[in-house]
Amino acid sequence: MIEWANVADELTDLLDREWQVGGERESPDSHAHEGRRKRVKPQSPAPGDARRETQAQSGERGSGQDACVTVARASCPEPSDAYAAIHRSLLAGVPRQFGCWDRENKAYRSAAGGFFAVFPGSGLFGIPQRCEWVVAMELVETSRLWARRVARIDPAWVEAVAPHLCHSKYGEAHWDENQGAVYGKQTVICGGLPVIVGRRVHYGRVDPKAAHGVFLREGLLGGGLRRRGRFLDHLTEMRGDIEVIEQKLRRPGGLWSDEAVLRCFEQRIPQDIHTAAAFHKWLENHEEPLMLALADVLDEDLESLGLERFPDTLTHQGDVYQVYYHAKQGERDDGVTLGLHVDQLPQLPGWLPTWGVDGNLRERVEILLRSLPKDYRRACQPISPVADGFAALWCAAPKDMPLGRALSDYVRERTGARIPAEAFDSNKLPAHLVTKIWVCDDDGEELAMGEDVAVLKLQLADRMRARFEAAANIDVERTGISAWDGETLPERVETPGGPAFPALVDEGQSVGVRAFASAAAAAQSQRAGGARLLCLAHTAQVDHLRKKFPLGQMTRIELPHLGVGGTKVEDLILLAAEGAAGAAFPSSPDEFRILSERARGRWFDAAAALGKSLDEVLAVLPEIRVWIAAQHNDRNLGEIADDLDEQLTWLFRHRFAWHAGFAGLRDYPRRLRAIRSRLGRLGSLPIVKDLEKMARLRRLWLPWFQRWTAAPDNPALWQHGWALEELRVSLFAPDVPCMRKISEKRIEELWESIKQER
Repeated sequence: MIEWANVADELTDLLDREWQVGGERESPDSHAHEGRRKRVKPQSPAPGDARRETQAQSGERGSGQDACVTVARASCPEPSDAYAAIHRSLLAGVPRQFGCWDRENKAYRSAAGGFFAVFPGSGLFGIPQRCEWVVAMELVETSRLWARRVARIDPAWVEAVAPHLCHSKYGEAHWDENQGAVYGKQTVICGGLPVIVGRRVHYGRVDPKAAHGVFLREGLLGGGLRRRGRFLDHLTEMRGDIEVIEQKLRRPGGLWSDEAVLRCFEQRIPQDIHTAAAFHKWLENHEEPLMLALADVLDEDLESLGLERFPDTLTHQGDVYQVYYHAKQGERDDGVTLGLHVDQLPQLPGWLPTWGVDGNLRERVEILLRSLPKDYRRACQPISPVADGFAALWCAAPKDMPLGRALSDYVRERTGARIPAEAFDSNKLPAHLVTKIWVCDDDGEELAMGEDVAVLKLQLADRMRARFEAAANIDVERTGISAWDGETLPERVETPGGPAFPALVDEGQSVGVRAFASAAAAAQSQRAGGARLLCLAHTAQVDHLRKKFPLGQMTRIELPHLGVGGTKVEDLILLAAEGAAGAAFPSSPDEFRILSERARGRWFDAAAALGKSLDEVLAVLPEIRVWIAAQHNDRNLGEIADDLDEQLTWLFRHRFAWHAGFAGLRDYPRRLRAIRSRLGRLGSLPIVKDLEKMARLRRLWLPWFQRWTAAPDNPALWQHGWALEELRVSLFAPDVPCMRKISEKRIEELWESIKQER
């Protein structure tokens, strides 16, 4: 106590100056007793006289009794330079008597261990803004450990005055791209208290080995170097190639090994290099060892992975399709995707994507075999060897038929079992085994994406036709022809996008020449163009028919209401021209001139035949429509009425007369007589017989009718419709003669050929 009193005397003047600096925050009473403070030496209170000590300190705030109390009750002040110098000196004398506020325990945690509280008589007691760090010149333990002679301190002073009592911890090492070095965070601890937290330090000076590892991982591999070397470009390119392989094998991240790259770098880059500057200086003469090979970054042998079964392109009949791989479950392009230009879509067979790629053919085939019904599946047991044998046979072989048919043929040859190709359920395939088709335009922008080639062709039909015909018509197209004096039209023209079919085009007041994408469309256009050209050559006959077309009185009245949108006389005149020609219009101007002369006297006969057919149609049609309307809601006959309604929808569609053709329209009365015969048989025979025949017909009719309804202007479907009409006559009206031989098997074959053209 005597030693402390002597120190207090020596510091009195300095403390007075300190109080004067913060005088604005002190009470006037502190200055009133300033002289007395200079002369009174601090004395220890008598034992057991804590109450008097408290009262004395309460009446003498800021006196020599508490040498460190220089703060008013408003708040803890910011330390001035003088304040800091004095209290660092005091802290040096008691380097373990400081603490930080512990909110949980509501006391100061001491660097010496335990907790203490500020004595109620202290100037820091009860202030609104509590000081986080304080030093206590005296600790007194009564009911608890009290701190007297208390002052606020900056915890950083502890490291400055007592470095021998502090130790540091380092962490959060990271690469700083701007500084080109590894930096981390330092925490200085004294007596278990963190006096400095988060100080930024150069990690290479603290832990060079750890800094070297961070430099390799984050600086080199993490792309943290501003100046790249050839070895990094080579590494990036190699990594991209490996990622493509990983997508093919559906093993994302399964081949490339960052750890293998790190091991190579650790072996080849000196341990003392952990900054960008040091590395670039070393790299000037040592870049070649960092040009890694595949063996350095892979843990597997690429040759054993069978990458030849995962090609980047597929070739079929001279067309090359890009193949893309993506292994991300749930995304729309998960699995294999064929990429093609819109001009390639017409030539893409609908069955080709079902093969996928050879790399997953065996898995695909096994799933299809297991999807078979039980009886068929039993014939393929054991399934795994069958799948192995099929994959071995077809891998690397050109694909020239649908997968289902090839698998059916293989099973029959191997086991003798006959399994229909339709029995294999492709819906059982997981999403990544369903090949997607991605279609782009000239700029590489997506036009469509899907799994069904037929749907994509239908979706892009207008665009494909316009593009194809525009390219094909560059050297073919002509307009404004009133007399055919040009060259003979070729049957087909070969273009880069496939064959095109030139034909005459009806332009109303003239005729043109265009190339079409399909032979059926070209044939229909040739009909219209040839009929129009004949009309232009025989204007007198055409003018006569416009005035006096040979139609009955009832037909003239009903003609505007016959069929969807009515029937126009102009269509009948074109049909009369077709009938006068007596045959298909030729593709040669010389042949057309001969036909024109021969047809000059046949106009009226052809028109009369058309008028007679229409008169007969209108004599029968109302009766049929009345029966259908009456039976629509009948429990027994309603199905038959619906079937007949669909038949009439096809027969009397928009411009039905022109679409039927001269010969077809003349055959309409026979078709309606067949319907009337069917209705007569319903009254004399059990209805079940008609329903049985209708079930046989509907199996073939419904797929075509749905397809035709979706594309009524597609002439490729019309011939199949007429074939179905002939089948109706043979089934429901045996008393009406058929115009040609027809059978259900023949209908199935025709439908298969149409589906193959999709």
